[in-house]
Amino acid sequence: MGIACEDDELISSIGMMVDYLKNHSMKKVYVCGSDEVIDYCKFNKIDLCGENECENLVIAMDKKYDYEKMTRAVRAALRADSILICNQDALFPTEDGLCPGCGAMVSSILFCSNRKANVIIGKPSTYMLEQVCEKYGCDKADLLVIGDTPDSDIKMANDFGCKSLLVDTSGTVAGSIRGLKETIPWDWSKFSG
Repeated sequence: MGIACEDDELISSIGMMVDYLKNHSMKKVYVCGSDEVIDYCKFNKIDLCGENECENLVIAMDKKYDYEKMTRAVRAALRADSILICNQDALFPTEDGLCPGCGAMVSSILFCSNRKANVIIGKPSTYMLEQVCEKYGCDKADLLVIGDTPDSDIKMANDFGCKSLLVDTSGTVAGSIRGLKETIPWDWSKFSG
C-alpha cells in the first residue's frame, strides 16, 4: 500500500490471536478461518486439531466460508471450552463494494451452537488497543484510530477513550455518522494527485 513499515510494526487481529493463544497456553485449537490464517497458526506452532477434538475454537475471516465449514465450526463450538473471535465486523468495504464481514461467520456459528464468545480480540473490543499501549509504552491519549466503520473501528476507539478518524471510503457511512461524538467533514480530493 506504499506505507513504509517493518513486520514488527504491523498489528493484526490474527497476530494478536496467536499471541493470546500462546500466552494462555491454549491447546487443541480448531481454527475456522482462511487457509492463510491456518498456515499462520501452523507457522507459529499453535496446537491445531480437528473439530471433534478441540478445546478452543478460533473464528477468523474466511472468504470461502460455506455450509461445510460452518458445520465443522458448529461441531467445534459445541464441545469447545473457549470460543475466540478475531472480529465481529458485519461488513467490510472492498473495491467492488460492501461484503459480509467476519461477523456473519461468528453469528451463524454462535447462533447454531447457542454459545457466546469468550474472547473477542479485534474490533470493536479494546483488547488490541490495550496491547498496543502495553507493547509500546504509550497512553491512550497518544493513539489515533483511523477506520472506515463507525460501529467497529470508531466504537473501539470511543470505548477505549482515544481519538479516532472516520474515513468514508465507500460513501455509505454518512447515515451512521449521527451517533458519533464529533464530526469534521474533510475534502480529500484536494490532496489526491
